[in-house]
Amino acid sequence: MLRLISKGYQFARQAKQTKQSKQIQENKETDEKMKKMQQLEQIFRSINF
Repeated sequence: MLRLISKGYQFARQAKQTKQSKQIQENKETDEKMKKMQQLEQIFRSINF
């Protein structure tokens, strides 16, 4: 019984860590997209003036 509980606990911890690493990856991708958008905006501004 105790073994089953500890297995469940380990599984929950792994799932939480996986979720956190996915979140970190998504944040990095969002940051990259934002940087690209800012670069494009600067290019368009330089063309307009």
